[in-house]
Amino acid sequence: MADNNNKLVIGLLAVVIIIAVGVFAYYEWPASEGEEAILTVSYNGQRWNYTLDDLEDMDAHTGQGSMKTKSGVRDPVTCTGVRFTTLFQEVGVEEGSVSANITAADGYYQIFNQSLLNGELEVYDPSGNVTNASATPVLIIAYRQNGGYIDEEDGPLRVVFVGEENIITNSKYWLKQVVSIDVVSP
Repeated sequence: MADNNNKLVIGLLAVVIIIAVGVFAYYEWPASEGEEAILTVSYNGQRWNYTLDDLEDMDAHTGQGSMKTKSGVRDPVTCTGVRFTTLFQEVGVEEGSVSANITAADGYYQIFNQSLLNGELEVYDPSGNVTNASATPVLIIAYRQNGGYIDEEDGPLRVVFVGEENIITNSKYWLKQVVSIDVVSP
């Protein structure tokens, strides 16, 4: 009888461990990690495909930012990702005037001119008023937000402006579900 109880306890323990590992994997690791490209960058007729592992292997940048929407300023988030300047160096973008056509999974795209790529845009105070803040926002392609990977609704990648302290920028520049960046020289 004791032998049967030991088997039952061991069986239940095994089930609990399997469930715990599954839950941990679901919340901690993105499904596509190391498997498929999540970002395509093109420049001068060439294309580079990046997995999440590839992006995480580049120099990471972490900062705080929030967006000003029509309904007000959202709470700040801490984002980690790759600076656009780092990504551009990776693919050999030459210094000078370029723009980037950034496209989301649903086909929505926005063109970031050189000024935006350099972080030259209006910055707001917590009340939503334009401020003369001296900090320059840093543009990153983020894969983490508030410590975890970005969820499917906004990610796995999103474009954000961040700073060492909270930088508030217009929500129209916070693109979600980014899948490609086409760098264009004039």
